Amino acid sequence: MGDKLLNENLKAFIEDSMSARNTHLYGNTGRVYVRKSMRYVGGKMSKLIDLANISIDEQYQGQGIYKSLEKIAHTEACKNNFAGIYVESVLNPQFIKYFIRGVKKGDWKMVKNNRILSDPSEYLDESFETLVLEGCNSFFKTC
Repeated sequence: MGDKLLNENLKAFIEDSMSARNTHLYGNTGRVYVRKSMRYVGGKMSKLIDLANISIDEQYQGQGIYKSLEKIAHTEACKNNFAGIYVESVLNPQFIKYFIRGVKKGDWKMVKNNRILSDPSEYLDESFETLVLEGCNSFFKTC
């Protein structure tokens, strides 16, 4: 499952220490903007892989393309000495529900205005619009 080309491009980007700091990656089912970033998380500066502007072609949505991409990103980030992955500015209501479920399970941490929330419980049942307006629409997954 997943987009083999997109996953291979992501893996190569993460593994290549000489690659550009950021780029758009393309596959057969969509594209994603990726960045090697330094962010202040958990009380220290950390090297992360950011995923942003994720676009899966409509006919492939709901087929596990993103989940496969996330798994590759997280696995490769951890293997290559990154502290984790960061998904920024989620602006899709269905997609944000996926991350809220992950926060509830403990897989993801919710970020509000670039700060990890130690207790996101007050936001977990909010509407999509409120989460976006409050700046609670980015998520962090540690290695």
